[in-house]
Amino acid sequence: MVNGSKLIGEPEAKINPQGSGNIFMDYINIGANGFAQVGDDEYYQKNIVEMKILLNYLETKFPVPEKFSSIAFYTQKSFMHDFGSYSEIVLVYNDNVVDALECSVNEEEMKLYDEFWEWVSSVESVDLESDELTQEIIDKYIVALKKKQSKMRVKWAEPA
Repeated sequence: MVNGSKLIGEPEAKINPQGSGNIFMDYINIGANGFAQVGDDEYYQKNIVEMKILLNYLETKFPVPEKFSSIAFYTQKSFMHDFGSYSEIVLVYNDNVVDALECSVNEEEMKLYDEFWEWVSSVESVDLESDELTQEIIDKYIVALKKKQSKMRVKWAEPA
């Protein structure tokens, strides 16, 4: 157990990283695809689709390892820019626990520290701008756009 977080063990010992009482002090920027561009009239609609697909991709293809699931999670974070806010995927983690692993004299905890950063490094190197991901985002955006246009036509067709 490190700083009250059990990294390996029974599921009932896990901490809910998004629940109350848990303080996550740091995050690592994983990135975005670039499909949604700040300043584009459709930025927010494109961004919603892009972030959902990227989160799903990371959670499916690069899930947080079970042993770190109580101290780390993916989420979307907004950042300010001169032209407005934009979103990227980040990995939020409890730096208190990670720092304690680094300073530990316990060999297993030191090994966990190395494993954590090896995994983080593999996630940071993921190509979120790949042709396949970009095409999936475009396809889902087109579907969402068609649904929105269809709803608008129904509204206009209804008598007042």
